[in-house]
Amino acid sequence: MAERKKRARSGENGVACTLRGRIMHALSFPEGALSGVPYMELQGDASLTITGYETLLSYEENCLLFRMKDPDRCGFTLLRISGRDLRLYVVQNGCLRVRGRIDMIVLHPPAQPQ
Repeated sequence: MAERKKRARSGENGVACTLRGRIMHALSFPEGALSGVPYMELQGDASLTITGYETLLSYEENCLLFRMKDPDRCGFTLLRISGRDLRLYVVQNGCLRVRGRIDMIVLHPPAQPQ
């Protein structure tokens, strides 16, 4: 039983070992169905993983501002993270982790044409 759990977590049969990968597999989503769509995974109030951002617009100790990719698909253009002692770490290409005390996450919708 323990060996089975260990294999499932390690990516047996091509199943991703990330939470996103496990959810996609459980829901039988085709591989790549959500590629390019911004994704955030919050772990408590101290760690946030972000993929699908385009540019880091502002980096201060208490506030980060990102421009997100493809606002038509995700429904927002800017991501603002506020907190204390915020630090950025590169997890892999196109994926960042924010650590520190995360107090607020705000998603700004795209501007509507007038």
